[in-house]
Amino acid sequence: LYGEFDGGGTTAVAIKGDSVISAGREGGAKAWRLDADKGELVALGDVAGLGGKQVTALSIDAEGRLWAGVYDGTFEGSVYRYDLFDPAPLSQQTPLHIKLPSGVLNMAISDETALVACGTTGGTVELISMEKGLHIDSWKVNAVTNSDTHVRAVEIFQAGKASDEEEGSNKNWCVIAGCGNGSMRMRWLQTDGDTAVVDPDEPFDNTKLPLVVPPHNGMVVSLTGCRQNGLLVSGSQDGTLRVYDFCYDISAEDDDESSEQYATEYDVGSDDPPHVDIHPVILYQLAGYKVWLSSICVDDKGLRLVTDGADNTVVVHDYSAPVRE
Repeated sequence: LYGEFDGGGTTAVAIKGDSVISAGREGGAKAWRLDADKGELVALGDVAGLGGKQVTALSIDAEGRLWAGVYDGTFEGSVYRYDLFDPAPLSQQTPLHIKLPSGVLNMAISDETALVACGTTGGTVELISMEKGLHIDSWKVNAVTNSDTHVRAVEIFQAGKASDEEEGSNKNWCVIAGCGNGSMRMRWLQTDGDTAVVDPDEPFDNTKLPLVVPPHNGMVVSLTGCRQNGLLVSGSQDGTLRVYDFCYDISAEDDDESSEQYATEYDVGSDDPPHVDIHPVILYQLAGYKVWLSSICVDDKGLRLVTDGADNTVVVHDYSAPVRE
């Protein structure tokens, strides 16, 4: 997954409360309990059902369910679901097993939309319904360009501001995919009724065209969004971070000829105006940023940006302090 730069170590970690789940090059996953008083991890054994399979992604949802994505080197992939609140320990549980057509490289979960999105070696994003525990749809990310590049990073994201007092709740949810060739794609989700929950029978909104987000010059390895202000951060192996504003509304500039050109610039496979008013705008880029950038974390307000990488350092950008005059 990372070659010689990862040191042959950890491939995924998930934390909730004092529960810690980790996976590494040796295969499978291990459960731990964080002893805050002693400042150490207490081993609870191997997570059942994974054997020596390569676990590439771990996430824990709001209901305490552990989702594990697997890439076992075959043409198929799998997602396993466990329950942290089950009386039985993870080492003894029989997980729900969801088979996918390609190996899982990355995973994003969204409690609001009740979705799990998996980026795969086959160049697809596979959607899983949290409520049904079923694989519900597949998106061939680079179908327009007929590229077979894998999807290395994926995020379920709320474009635009989280709420609008005049117009009600924002339901502009989408899936962002970052690929091995540096390309990035975005596809809109179809929410059900007055909630953000996606319709499992038709999760993608086919009335809105997918969008092409400006590409990186290297593999996109991490995507993360801010929940409150419509910011998305992407990181690439070309050593760059980009911050995108997904609150940009082209409908506010309908009379501006340049805004129409800008809108169609990101339209996929069509010269017609897109059926959506929100398009990503790059606010700024940090270049030459990290050696073999690995992952990105942003707080809910977008005030702190944290990254790590193969140079064994964690870099924190803190924008919460008042601006000096």
